[in-house]
Amino acid sequence: MKKRWNLEALIQMILFAGIFLLLLYALVSGRLSLYVHPRFAFGILFSALIFLVFALSLLPQMKKGRHNVQAFHY
Repeated sequence: MKKRWNLEALIQMILFAGIFLLLLYALVSGRLSLYVHPRFAFGILFSALIFLVFALSLLPQMKKGRHNVQAFHY
Protein backbone atom coordinates (compact mmCIF):
# COMPACT_ATOMS: atom_id res chain seq x y z
CA MET A 1 0.00 0.00 0.00
CA LYS A 2 1.30 3.41 -0.95
CA LYS A 3 2.01 5.76 1.95
CA ARG A 4 0.28 9.12 1.61
CA TRP A 5 1.75 12.40 2.77
CA ASN A 6 -0.20 15.08 4.55
CA LEU A 7 -0.48 17.85 1.97
CA GLU A 8 -2.17 20.25 4.39
CA ALA A 9 0.67 20.01 6.90
CA LEU A 10 3.18 20.51 4.09
CA ILE A 11 1.45 23.71 2.91
CA GLN A 12 1.25 25.03 6.47
CA MET A 13 4.91 24.22 7.05
CA ILE A 14 5.94 26.05 3.86
CA LEU A 15 3.89 29.10 4.86
CA PHE A 16 5.34 29.22 8.39
CA ALA A 17 8.88 28.74 7.10
CA GLY A 18 8.33 31.46 4.50
CA ILE A 19 7.14 33.96 7.09
CA PHE A 20 10.13 33.03 9.26
CA LEU A 21 12.54 33.64 6.39
CA LEU A 22 10.84 36.91 5.45
CA LEU A 23 11.08 38.26 9.00
CA LEU A 24 14.67 37.06 9.36
CA TYR A 25 15.64 38.70 6.05
CA ALA A 26 14.05 41.98 7.15
CA LEU A 27 16.00 41.87 10.41
CA VAL A 28 19.36 40.97 8.88
CA SER A 29 19.17 43.38 5.96
CA GLY A 30 18.09 46.30 8.15
CA ARG A 31 14.99 46.97 6.04
CA LEU A 32 12.86 46.31 9.10
CA SER A 33 13.59 49.84 10.34
CA LEU A 34 11.66 51.16 7.33
CA TYR A 35 8.47 49.60 8.71
CA VAL A 36 8.79 49.47 12.52
CA HIS A 37 10.84 51.23 15.17
CA PRO A 38 14.21 49.50 15.80
CA ARG A 39 13.41 48.92 19.47
CA PHE A 40 10.82 46.35 18.38
CA ALA A 41 13.46 44.22 16.63
CA PHE A 42 13.67 41.83 19.57
CA GLY A 43 9.92 41.20 19.44
CA ILE A 44 10.09 40.58 15.68
CA LEU A 45 12.98 38.14 16.20
CA PHE A 46 10.99 36.35 18.89
CA SER A 47 7.99 36.15 16.54
CA ALA A 48 10.18 34.76 13.75
CA LEU A 49 11.50 32.06 16.09
CA ILE A 50 7.94 31.16 17.08
CA PHE A 51 7.07 30.72 13.39
CA LEU A 52 10.09 28.41 13.06
CA VAL A 53 8.87 26.36 16.03
CA PHE A 54 5.43 26.13 14.44
CA ALA A 55 6.96 24.92 11.17
CA LEU A 56 9.10 22.31 12.92
CA SER A 57 6.18 21.12 15.02
CA LEU A 58 4.38 20.08 11.83
CA LEU A 59 7.10 17.58 10.87
CA PRO A 60 5.54 14.63 12.76
CA GLN A 61 2.18 15.29 11.08
CA MET A 62 3.75 14.99 7.62
CA LYS A 63 3.80 11.20 7.81
CA LYS A 64 0.15 10.91 8.78
CA GLY A 65 -1.80 10.63 5.57
CA ARG A 66 -5.10 12.44 5.16
CA HIS A 67 -7.77 11.83 2.61
CA ASN A 68 -9.77 14.43 0.70
CA VAL A 69 -7.53 17.35 1.59
CA GLN A 70 -8.67 20.61 0.06
CA ALA A 71 -5.81 23.10 -0.20
CA PHE A 72 -7.93 25.87 -1.71
CA HIS A 73 -8.49 27.70 1.59
CA TYR A 74 -4.75 28.36 1.86
